[in-house]
Amino acid sequence: MGDHALSGTVGAIVGRAAEVLASAGVGSAGVDSRRLACVAAACDEATLVRHWRDVPPWPDFERWFTTLVERRRLRVPLQHLEGVAAFRDFEVAVGPGVLIP
Repeated sequence: MGDHALSGTVGAIVGRAAEVLASAGVGSAGVDSRRLACVAAACDEATLVRHWRDVPPWPDFERWFTTLVERRRLRVPLQHLEGVAAFRDFEVAVGPGVLIP
């Protein structure tokens, strides 16, 4: 992500990532940055929000999150980065080379 250092509180990190994605033309930048933060932290959104004003308590969060945001900025589908996609009443595993339902 170049000059966009991701450090500080969880909320600040996610906010800067949303700006990076928005400047790259990702239409759902805010939602995508929160969802990618959940992947990097291996938590649900409620847990993420509980730590919004804290320095990230998860090991390697900033490194992993930066990697995910950079891949999304380059237009890797969000579902491939998350590893799952919703389909009807359940989630299916997806990844590179897999059609997103």
